[in-house]
Amino acid sequence: MKTVTIRNIRQHWPEVEKLLLVEGELLVTRDAVPVATLSALSAPKRATRERFSVEMHARWIKEIWGSNPPRTGSGKWLEEQRRDRFI
Repeated sequence: MKTVTIRNIRQHWPEVEKLLLVEGELLVTRDAVPVATLSALSAPKRATRERFSVEMHARWIKEIWGSNPPRTGSGKWLEEQRRDRFI
């Protein structure tokens, strides 16, 4: 069984977690004295996230704003701000 210090757990958790998945169980030490064992649970299954759908977004916009969504944006404001730059 491999050993890991409490300090390593605190400061390098991602590496310790990978080691734990490989080893299955680690001996935790403090000042070179064993204080605990750390054992891995079965690997959690990651939930698959639904991908962005343009059609669903368009339906959502239509539900919120109806058939006339606001067309306000930064385009007009930027044009006004930049108009005097190009003389």
